[in-house]
Amino acid sequence: MKNVLPLLLLLFVLIAASSDKKATPKKQLIGIWLIEENETSQNNASFQRTKKFKKDEPGIQFRKNGTLIKRQNSGWCATPPISYANYEGTWDMTGDSTLSVQYEFFDGTIEEDWKIIKVDKKGLKIVVLNTRTRPKKVIPKLNN
Repeated sequence: MKNVLPLLLLLFVLIAASSDKKATPKKQLIGIWLIEENETSQNNASFQRTKKFKKDEPGIQFRKNGTLIKRQNSGWCATPPISYANYEGTWDMTGDSTLSVQYEFFDGTIEEDWKIIKVDKKGLKIVVLNTRTRPKKVIPKLNN
């Protein structure tokens, strides 16, 4: 009986550790994603996982600590050639398949609610449920 108890304990630990590694949408989001141009509409977007951002392509990086980097055009004009920049932001899962993202852009802050349609090792498909924009606050300088 003394020999069986350590084996059962080891089996329990292995089962608990393997269930802890279960892929959840939150864990699967971590990484860098590039937008697939032919799969983007006004409220839908498809992304492909990559190892790093490309110089002339938009994308998003979800980090484990709830921060993100949104790679997007750096100015108001979207006429080619487009200049891209990285903007800091945050993200949080608000449900099993919904998340809230907030990121800076050239003229303020964008807050969006996304529904995850699909996420796996290679791809991410989302629907943007809601978008709110907060422009930068410009404080006028007074001449004395």
